[in-house]
Amino acid sequence: MGSTLTDFSGPRFHPVPVSPHAPTDYLAGHLFPVDDPGMPLVAPGARFSALLLDLALAVVTLGAGWLIWSLVTWRTGQTPAKRLLGHTVADATTGEPLGWGRMALRELVVGALLGSVLGLATATVYLLADAAMTFSPGHRTLHDHLAGSVVRYR
Repeated sequence: MGSTLTDFSGPRFHPVPVSPHAPTDYLAGHLFPVDDPGMPLVAPGARFSALLLDLALAVVTLGAGWLIWSLVTWRTGQTPAKRLLGHTVADATTGEPLGWGRMALRELVVGALLGSVLGLATATVYLLADAAMTFSPGHRTLHDHLAGSVVRYR
């Protein structure tokens, strides 16, 4: 008989060892090679710079130019600012750049829509918490976790 939703056996699920000596973020090194010198992750300050540059580009182009440029750059896992700064949004498990569909989901649904709604509902506490998460191992924000992504250099 086939697996059920409650059947957690098989190669996809691995037990996490619980030990007082285990790192606090056990999964950070296993979901993506955080310490892999071939895939350096973008530091929080550089991610903030990309956010500010995206906002500036959106203002200067009255939003339309930024949106059109975004629609083009999303196919390579980038926003306009990430393209200029050499950053790529990649899958957290494989390290491959996200495609157009996942970038649209990450940027429009998770980043903009969810961020706006939760930011307004919590008096911007969500936005501050999301930004502060870049200082955690792997430099991943909440919307990175929800989209299964990391931001790395090309």
